[in-house]
Amino acid sequence: MFTSISNFVGKFRRFSRRCCLINLTGRCIASSSVNNNRSERNSVVFLRAREYKDRVAIVDSNGSHSYERILFLSQAIGNSILQRIRGRDLSGRCVAFLCPNDVSYVATQWAIWRNGGIAVPLCNSHPTSMYDYMIQDCNADLVISSSDYAPKLEPLARGQEVTIMFLTDVDQVLTSANQMLSSEELTAVEMTEQCWDERDAMIVYTSGTTGQPKGVLSTHGNLRDEPHPSLFMAVPTIYSKLIEHYGKENLTKEEKEKIRFRCEQLRLMVSGSAALPEPVMKRWKEITGHTLLERYGMTEIGMALSNPLRGPRLAGSVGTPLPGTEVRVVTENVDGEKEVIAEGNEHGSHVSSFNEGREGEFQVRGPSVFKCYWNKPDATRETFTEDGWFKTGDTAAYANGVYSILGRTSVDIIKSGGYKISALEVERHLLSHNDIVDCAVLGKPDPVWGERVAAIVTLSPGKKLSLEDLKRWSSGFMVPYQIPSVLLVVEELPRNTMGKVNKKELRTVYFGKE
Repeated sequence: MFTSISNFVGKFRRFSRRCCLINLTGRCIASSSVNNNRSERNSVVFLRAREYKDRVAIVDSNGSHSYERILFLSQAIGNSILQRIRGRDLSGRCVAFLCPNDVSYVATQWAIWRNGGIAVPLCNSHPTSMYDYMIQDCNADLVISSSDYAPKLEPLARGQEVTIMFLTDVDQVLTSANQMLSSEELTAVEMTEQCWDERDAMIVYTSGTTGQPKGVLSTHGNLRDEPHPSLFMAVPTIYSKLIEHYGKENLTKEEKEKIRFRCEQLRLMVSGSAALPEPVMKRWKEITGHTLLERYGMTEIGMALSNPLRGPRLAGSVGTPLPGTEVRVVTENVDGEKEVIAEGNEHGSHVSSFNEGREGEFQVRGPSVFKCYWNKPDATRETFTEDGWFKTGDTAAYANGVYSILGRTSVDIIKSGGYKISALEVERHLLSHNDIVDCAVLGKPDPVWGERVAAIVTLSPGKKLSLEDLKRWSSGFMVPYQIPSVLLVVEELPRNTMGKVNKKELRTVYFGKE
């Protein structure tokens, strides 16, 4: 079923790099009292925006947009939503939205929040089948989108009970909105809600590297409390691709100098969402002068650990806890009981005797930790301890004052001949090989060893590499049980939209079902 918000957003297409994405979840506007006498603790970005309505909120490819403009647009979208559902508010309903990376994205998200709904953003690079799964999983019966994505969404409207509202041109809606609406006007929810912190705000789906994506439900309080570094942030794959581009033979010396100059203008460059290979970190510093700041986070927890803004940034480490976050490393003792071997917060960490560097399950607790997995009570219950710690599913260790993530316990910890081997550590070594461009290390099931260390690699154009060559090269600096005993050379490693490799799928494709 299709409807249209006549004459709405279609003109804008892309955020400028100067755009402050933090505005989307309400962490950018300076602290201040709120006009409607709600406490700062329970205020949200669209309420505080009225105090800064003349200030620039977003810069996209078509120009700048004030907070007042976003309030107008969100009010217009919200009115259309309420007309469609024939109600005073959304009453906690999920509304999915698929918008370009421009002002329409923010205005749509605000419209959903201001009218009491849960915003479910969809990724524009996903296939239709993934939209179908997410829309059904969160029970959304309304999708807001740009007509640009009509070919992807039309099959969904035909196949299930879902309404799709398309946005079109912004100028005429702004003209009418300026005449009809006031940026001071409050929605029914804004006038009555007394505790925004507890109100459900957004469902973001996990990347699905270890199974079907799960909908992570966060409250407005979760979103506001999550620490959020700014400036340039990317996954390691992006940095690898940029390094590859920089190394192209057709780039002139002047073009390379221009790239370096532009990077030098940035105050901070951050890497996250996957382990940062040490060779990438070193090469990026050589090219740009920036030592990438690696940090650790998940959809479920926001960001929990970070290397320091000022101070040494250690390769292979994700630093220390961010403010408001508690972390711990848990293992089993000889009696099979859970034992905390390292624990800490922003003020410091301590490790029990003789356990420095010992690996265990990484757990997190704090205000930015999500509320639950949407419609999956069993998964939620299994992933939290009785005392409220979130079990990340990652294996970690604490040593020399910093935490290191050794990988996903289910796929990145290879158990071979009694040894526990970090696939990420092996990958870091392999990526220092001059001919290896990309790699994934995983455990191949083996009846004798349990698992064998298997490396799937892509090589530089025209290069060849045999298993014997790799073993000979590795023997100089890797312990014997870490050295791959299986080598596969492929043209390209498949990655998802987050730049991550799904190792479970790789294992099935290349080594068959376990």
